[in-house]
Order: sequence, then structure tokens, then C-alpha cells
Amino acid sequence: MVQRLGKKALLIFAIFLNLPLSSRATVLRQDVISYSLDYYEVKRKETAERQTVQQQQEESLEAKKKEAIDRWKARKEKINNYLKDTIVTLEAKATYNDNLFLSDTNKQSDIVNILSIKADYIPKVDWERKRKTEFFFDFQGDGLSYSTGKSKENTRTGLRTGLNYRITDKYGALLDYQFVKSQATATGSTEGDNEFVQNLASTFGGKLSADWGRFPCSLRYTHETSNFADEDFETSNSIKDIMAVTGNVRISSKTQVFVGYDYGTVAFPKNKASDYLFTTYSTGIRGKLSSKITGIIRLGWGGYDYDAGGTRQTEELGGDINYKLSDRFLFSTGGNRSIEATTYSTNDASEQRNIHFQCKYFPPFNKKLALNGGMNFSNVKLVSSNREDDKTQMRLGAEYGLNRHTKLVLNYSSNTRESNEEGKDYKQNIISLRGTFDF
Repeated sequence: MVQRLGKKALLIFAIFLNLPLSSRATVLRQDVISYSLDYYEVKRKETAERQTVQQQQEESLEAKKKEAIDRWKARKEKINNYLKDTIVTLEAKATYNDNLFLSDTNKQSDIVNILSIKADYIPKVDWERKRKTEFFFDFQGDGLSYSTGKSKENTRTGLRTGLNYRITDKYGALLDYQFVKSQATATGSTEGDNEFVQNLASTFGGKLSADWGRFPCSLRYTHETSNFADEDFETSNSIKDIMAVTGNVRISSKTQVFVGYDYGTVAFPKNKASDYLFTTYSTGIRGKLSSKITGIIRLGWGGYDYDAGGTRQTEELGGDINYKLSDRFLFSTGGNRSIEATTYSTNDASEQRNIHFQCKYFPPFNKKLALNGGMNFSNVKLVSSNREDDKTQMRLGAEYGLNRHTKLVLNYSSNTRESNEEGKDYKQNIISLRGTFDF
């Protein structure tokens, strides 16, 4: 046995060193061939194993690359779907106003240029195809403005976002949040008090809805806060909580009769004497009233109950009607009469009447052009002061679509107020030109 192992070792050593074999360690030719085949078989197996491992590594790497590409494609598809449902609009607006502060004795005119951006995301899918949860948002901001004078312009920047959640085919939930930063004219009682005041308002809400066949209904809660940047107006800062219940009866596929009930509390942190609660009721009909008429007719009433004592009753009767005279001419009208209690005093209320007309015309000689106009008349009576104001507004406008993404809009409005109280009359003319581009 030892001798055999020695011969094998000598043979292997001789093969590697290419030495001649001595006669004392004679090796048969078949042994040399057998040993060589064993050696090369081991090498072949080692090479095959290395190739197998390398191939497995390459396959694993390719699989990872494919998974990464598939994940990116899925993300890209989601991003593309979001982008398809998102409309971004850029707007440049130049406005001339000949009476910024609505004064008859202290008229100030100015030209203001504003660049605004707006973005809306609302999924464009049918309810039956919607996912369990749908996200939405819209944003509008008057970000940049330039004035030829020292005055500013009424501006508004707002963001609304939320979630629609589909509980079942019949039940759904909504959560939404809105933040608005606005700047508007504040007209004082004496000359020199005219200024622009900023307001920050936020609203959080939740809604539960049920689609019970012919009887859909909803329950909504809203929490609103409003704060003014100027300390002179901080007594108007408010916190409002509202609970609203709405029920509907479908009398046809496109027409509903509705009833509603609202209960709310309003608190003024800097003016506790003005806190109050209110309840309102409403009923009416809305939707398609005939083959060419759509709109809403409503009746409402309710009351204010002030913490400082005293109550006020409110009522409202009104509606809005849209009439399609032809494919080229659209006409709408509406009006209302209401008695509203003031939110700052227990002994004042206002009686208001309003009627308005508006039309839009698409001329046959130019498919890119649309003309519009309107008039609005209102009368306001204050109960305690016997003050009465008549307001009139006339509007003319034209829209021209340069292409499917760009349009130019020219508007003119004339506003007047006539009052039985001295110093409250005014006349105002506003001309604006704006260009919009959406993508």
C-alpha cells in the first residue's frame, strides 16, 4: 500500500516537473493517462462550478435590474397619471382701477400687474373605477405683483387639499383642509383711513355621505378660524364651528329636492360680547328643471342667539336659473331676498334684495371668440340706522383663445353705490387684461 502511494506521488511529481522516471519507479502508461484524466476532470469541474456561480450572479444582477426597471415604470406610470389629472395655469393680469378705496371724495387710481399660478389635481375617473382612497388638491396664488403707484391690489392665495375615502359602494368619507391668505380694501369712516388689510383663514372639515338610492344624504362638520394681520381689526378675529345635515330626494335622474339643517357657534376671542350661535333651515329644488333650463330654487330661514342676550330671525328666498337659448347663446338670471342678522351687534340686521343677469355668446364668424356681459342690482337696508344703499354693477368682457392652452381675456366693469347717508356714494371703473396659459 505504501509502495503504491509512493509510486503515485512520484508519478505526479514527475508529470509536473517533466522529469524522466527511474527504472526503480516504473509506471505503466495507462496509469499516467488515468492520473492525467483525473487532474483535468477536477479542473473542468472547478471551471464549470465557477461558470455556474458567475452565471447565477449575472442572472441575479439582471433580475435586480429588471425589478428596479419595473418599479421605476410603475412609479413613472403613477406620476404620469397624476400629471394627466393635474392642470397648472399661469396668469398675467394688468388692472386699471380709478377708485381703489371706493370713495367719492378721496379717489385714487392705479395700475397693478399681478402674476398668478394655479394648480388643480382632481382624479378624472368614474366613481365605479375609483380606488379606495383618492387624493386631491388645488392651489391658487397671486404671488408677484407690481404697482405703478404706492397702492396694492386685492389679492388671494389659497390652498385646498384632502382625501376622498370610499367605505363601500354606498358610503363615503371626505377630509379636507383649506388655507386662504387674502388682501382686500378696508374703507374707513374718515379720509385717510383707507387701507388694505390682510386676513388669514383656515378651514378643516369632514363629511360622511350615504347614497340610499333615491334618498342620498350627508353629514358635515366644519371648523373655521379667521385672523386679521392688522391689530385695528383683531376684534373681528373669529372661530366658527358648524354642523350641517343635508337630505335629498331624487325625483328624476338629474333633479333633486333637498332639505338642510345647520347648527353653528361663533366666538370672537377679542370681543366676547359678540359671541353667538345660530340655526338655519333650508329647502328647495335643483338640477335639470326642463330640457333647456337648469338651476336651483331655495327657501331658508333661521335665527341668531347672542350670548349677550337677544335674538334675531333670518330668512331667504332666491334662486339661479340657466337657460340655453341655443348652442351659441347662454343666459342666466337669479335673485334673492333675505333678512340677515349682523355678526357684530345684537340690535342690528339688514334687509337685502338682489337680482342679476348674465349672458354669454359664441359668434359664428370666429370660433375662438366668446363675448359676455351682465348686470347686477342690489338694495341693502340697515334696520337700526335706517341707512339704505343701492348698488349697480355692469360688466362686459371678451375671451379669445389663441390655442388650446392659451387665451386672452379683456374685462370692463362699472360699479356705483347710492346711499341715503352722506359720504357713502361712489363710482368705480375697472379695466383688466389677462393672459392665461395652462399645461
